[in-house]
Amino acid sequence: MTFFPVVLKSFDRRRKGLTPGRLVNVMLEKVEDPISARRTPLAIVSRPGLVEKTTLGGLCRGLYAEEGVQGAALFAAAGQSLHTLSDDYAASLLGALAGAEPVTFDALRDDLVMRAGGELKIYNGALTKVTDVDAPSAPSTLCTCALRGIAAEAAGDGFGWSLAGNFTSWPVDGFADDIYAPDPIVAQARSGDDFISFNARSLQRWRPTGGAEAEAFAPIIGASVDVGLLGRECWARANGEIYFVSHQFIPHRIGSGAPAELANETLSDALGALSPSQRASALAFPMEYGAALRHVGVTAPGLDRAFVFDARFDLWAEWTRYGKPQFDLGFATRAYGAVHLSGPYTDKLYALDAAAFSDAGDPIVRVITFHIPFGEDAAIDSLALDLQCHGQPLSGQGSSPTAMVRVSRNGGRTFEGAQEVELPPAGEFEQAPTLWGLGLFSRQHGAVIELSISDPIGFSLRGAWVNDGMGADGAQTAA
Repeated sequence: MTFFPVVLKSFDRRRKGLTPGRLVNVMLEKVEDPISARRTPLAIVSRPGLVEKTTLGGLCRGLYAEEGVQGAALFAAAGQSLHTLSDDYAASLLGALAGAEPVTFDALRDDLVMRAGGELKIYNGALTKVTDVDAPSAPSTLCTCALRGIAAEAAGDGFGWSLAGNFTSWPVDGFADDIYAPDPIVAQARSGDDFISFNARSLQRWRPTGGAEAEAFAPIIGASVDVGLLGRECWARANGEIYFVSHQFIPHRIGSGAPAELANETLSDALGALSPSQRASALAFPMEYGAALRHVGVTAPGLDRAFVFDARFDLWAEWTRYGKPQFDLGFATRAYGAVHLSGPYTDKLYALDAAAFSDAGDPIVRVITFHIPFGEDAAIDSLALDLQCHGQPLSGQGSSPTAMVRVSRNGGRTFEGAQEVELPPAGEFEQAPTLWGLGLFSRQHGAVIELSISDPIGFSLRGAWVNDGMGADGAQTAA
């Protein structure tokens, strides 16, 4: 047989490549070297690790940073306080926040606005509570559009808005209802020049009119869709689009048109197994890391992982945290050149770092499954991995790295006996990790290979040679 490069399911010649299946704590990236890219344009690599930056003043309730907003500072809601963090992570207390649930942040020009514990507040050098009697008395949502703050009443289908450019003043006649369905508004979010009311069983797009305050927004006729939102925090904006999970537990993406499904049965099944209150507290968070990593994660109380969608390749992966029965992250924002993360179950603030191969000292268990198709029943006498390693320490854990490999002969339903294979140590660039005598596989199912790496190293899997007899030194020992 020949070399099988990593390919996507959408690749029209996927029967000549390795198709990724379940991916845990890894991601896909393009091979930049033009010579290597001719043979294998994609590689499966270890995800960035987490570096602890500081301890917040309580369990995290939200993170926010945006260019042009209060000097692009990093804001953190922790416990019942709002803080700003400098680029060296020195914290300054800005004031008190009501409640204990996640805080909704948005921007009104260069001012930071927020909803916390049924209160609306603005920070423009001082933290001020909105006290206008015409503002929603129990706001459960917040977004901004056309220089106005927009907030919905809790458990209702009506919402109000502030005066243009003045978040603390709300006109008495600045109010509207989502008129096409009676289900309550769950969340609201700006989408381009419009905003969307995500309701319990539907969504409605609204557009600014430029008219009088009483008619500042109008529904877009024909833009109502019978797709609701799972929970108030279960949406995130990334890549100019909004990613959300519907009331039917199905992830979607929406831009200027109708929502499109991003099907993931494992995610849907995991959410379906939770209680209604757990699902209502689900979180979605964006991770726009450099120019390449543009991911959106979804997690919820009761889940030990986040399901992470890679918008570049329309590919799902899972992120886990070693030894944690509850995935503890759920808020993310980009500030000071890095993606920062925290969550409702931790008081730690982390940053993603591609040079980190642990999560603040905790191991990262990376798992890759891939499918090798066969045109007929065939035996695998040798399987040599095109797997390059980097960042191996010279001593201690990871200096003699290994991987555990299991195989499935029935399409990934069950796997059999693990084998350990040695990976290249530091300074070794020619070794092709090889397994021998894997046995017979059917044409119907092909071979599904599971690769697990827990050593603190970086790696890049680009494909595999099947029955080409690649030895430990990377040389071919058989044709």
